[in-house]
Amino acid sequence: MVDMHIHTNYSDGEDDCLTLINKLKEKQITIFSVTDHDTIDGNIEISATNLNGLKFITGVEVSSIFKGIKCHLLGYDFDINHPAIKELMKTAKENRQKKIDVVLEYLDKTFNITFTESEVSYLRQLPNCGRPHFAKILVSKGYGKTIKEIFDTYLNNFSSPDLKIQVDEVIKSIKQAGGLVSLAHPIEIIHENKINEKELKIFIEELKDLGLDAIECYHSSHNDYLIKQYLEIAETLGLAISGGSDYHGSAKPDVRLGEPKLTLNQLTIFKLFRGTKYD
Repeated sequence: MVDMHIHTNYSDGEDDCLTLINKLKEKQITIFSVTDHDTIDGNIEISATNLNGLKFITGVEVSSIFKGIKCHLLGYDFDINHPAIKELMKTAKENRQKKIDVVLEYLDKTFNITFTESEVSYLRQLPNCGRPHFAKILVSKGYGKTIKEIFDTYLNNFSSPDLKIQVDEVIKSIKQAGGLVSLAHPIEIIHENKINEKELKIFIEELKDLGLDAIECYHSSHNDYLIKQYLEIAETLGLAISGGSDYHGSAKPDVRLGEPKLTLNQLTIFKLFRGTKYD
């Protein structure tokens, strides 16, 4: 089986890399990619790890924006040591630090929730602070019993479009490093930006003109109708197909590693990779 969309504790996932690798073996997932938000630190660790037969694809999920529409782009099969990737991750990290202040201000003004100096210091020292880190603190402060409850009550409506990287910059950087780019979970673009299916297709067409290679047709948030719809868009536009679970652990308890169950034959993006053979 294959899972090309997985998060570790280097961003907002729960598992460290070793725990993830053990779970992949238990699930009999033989090909995988770690796509942490705006960081490749997990890729660096895994690339130096003995995977005992597992096949690893470099990956990252970058918060992006194009013509006011927010989206996430998945980069795959790139050189983690390439200067273009390092510069892209530097910009993403700077944005993450700025976002801490924006989230703190949002929680203060919207819910009258404030954080202590030690709590803010903890957030700033994290390698890649995300909403789950805020949620854990809010649970400890008694604002909810679970991370999901905190998300539903306080964080799901938060957005910061000014702290995302322009799509053309993301695509250019990943391709300079020898990688490919896929559009993550299209249904979430519809929900977050309040656009319709026709507008989504136009958006994808415009991204293809900028160098987009694939669409994440298979995803834990996509039902059979959506999968069919996105497969048709990919075929019409001549885009490849990627897919994965978007596993995070406890931050997304309903999302399971390796689901949907995917095979190499379903994911045509593999045909475009840099000569690496998967069997």
